[in-house]
Amino acid sequence: MVEALRCQRVNMVQTKDQYIYLHEALAEALLIGTDHVWYRQFENVHSFMIAREPGDKQTRLIKQF
Repeated sequence: MVEALRCQRVNMVQTKDQYIYLHEALAEALLIGTDHVWYRQFENVHSFMIAREPGDKQTRLIKQF
């Protein structure tokens, strides 16, 4: 993957820390998955996520994090 990225953008991944970050981000996306939110939905989703369930002390966003 890094090789393909570097062919598209020279010097994209230059340091060990950048490679580690890239590896962790890809592993998380592949293993955990992602929740896609379209930009048109963002305001509604954000409002929902910063609210709390009745009786909960933390917001949905904090719980998900």
